[in-house]
Amino acid sequence: MNKIFLIFIVLLNFTLQTYAEIPSSKNVAEERSDGVRLEFKDRSLEEILRTITKTSGIVFQVPEAMARNPISVSIHGKDWPTAIDELLEGFNVMAVWSEDISQSHIKILESGASHGGMDRSVMGSAPDQAHRSLVVNGSSMHPTLKTGDEIQLDANYYQSHSPQKGDLVAIKFQSRNRMMVKRVLAVPGDLVEIASGRLSVNGEKPRTISGKSSGSRVLSLQLKRYGNRVPENNFLVMGDNSGRSFDSADYGIVSYNQLAGKIIP
Repeated sequence: MNKIFLIFIVLLNFTLQTYAEIPSSKNVAEERSDGVRLEFKDRSLEEILRTITKTSGIVFQVPEAMARNPISVSIHGKDWPTAIDELLEGFNVMAVWSEDISQSHIKILESGASHGGMDRSVMGSAPDQAHRSLVVNGSSMHPTLKTGDEIQLDANYYQSHSPQKGDLVAIKFQSRNRMMVKRVLAVPGDLVEIASGRLSVNGEKPRTISGKSSGSRVLSLQLKRYGNRVPENNFLVMGDNSGRSFDSADYGIVSYNQLAGKIIP
């Protein structure tokens, strides 16, 4: 009887250990003989990257405003760089890969921060002043704003107010020494649909974004992660003269931290 009981205990212990080693089918970051597998459901980007770091040693830096939005992914790549590239497709990324994968570093930039372009909506640098005058240079906001128009920036407005659709905002970028003025087209929770070179928000009348196929692909990939809805603390911005505007249709959604303030024409 004791022998039977002992065998039962051994088998039970083996079963529990085996079960504990089986990863959740929906929350997995593992390297296998056939490549790297990433499976996550409704997990924040921060949680996903933390899990990948525990598994691989890869170090990530991600803006706080982008880190907490829940996403779901199912990826099978031939190696870590391939899998990570697919995971972060649509984001602006600076990656330094090492032969020793645990020594690799990846930095996710704020939306649009690494893009160039010819849009020059506002001249001048962006010192930390609560209220300042700016001079428009460019046609991206025509006919609302024209070159030479003087506008006022309230840098503190969004400390006590939430950005609303229709607001004119100044956007700042890490790679630029000047700001751009755009109109908020969609706010967190809004449904954004892109099809046949046209973009609509919450089923409203679509607007043309044709000629921006590569950029709209970036925007589509970003939105797809969140069920085509604008994620928390992010916004869709566009110029009133969309054909001459460098905006979300080119560089994707922008984060709250990129809002330099509200524009008062």
